[in-house]
Amino acid sequence: MASASSSSAKFLYGDSKARINQRVRYTIDGIGLLSRNLVRSSKSSETLLQAAKVTSQQEHILESADLMQSSCNTFEIPAGID
Repeated sequence: MASASSSSAKFLYGDSKARINQRVRYTIDGIGLLSRNLVRSSKSSETLLQAAKVTSQQEHILESADLMQSSCNTFEIPAGID
């Protein structure tokens, strides 16, 4: 009888060990997925920040060019000067 309970205990131990290994594997896979998503979103945030900076710089350049153009348009060349 002792051998039957011993083999049953070994089976239960092996089964629970396999379940724990599977849960650990799922947890590690989940952590990996989470890490990849965090890195991806971090890179997306950096890209968006850089795009916003470039856009704001371009806006400033366009405003300056518009001011220069309007100030150039205010100068009139007198008639008779070629």
